[in-house]
Amino acid sequence: MSTPEEKLWSAVLKQAIVDLEDPLHRGKALGWIKSKSDEIGSFQWVCFTLDKEPLRMRERIFARYKAVRQMARMQQRAPRRFRELFGEMPTE
Repeated sequence: MSTPEEKLWSAVLKQAIVDLEDPLHRGKALGWIKSKSDEIGSFQWVCFTLDKEPLRMRERIFARYKAVRQMARMQQRAPRRFRELFGEMPTE
């Protein structure tokens, strides 16, 4: 069972992951996650508090972040690629 403190720090970690997808907050989230600080409230400290390995968590977070960004780029290119292959998209 999680303690209230673990729930709080888990929510902080989850928010940082969400913030990676928000252009307004991405820079701060990246800075926090990449930081090597182990001060209270730092990424590494939060990971240790949650009994998670910081290096492994960074790898998982950035792998997911990279996959999400790739999917977004593919979706942006899809209409253009459709037009290249089939001409203009039909309208109703």
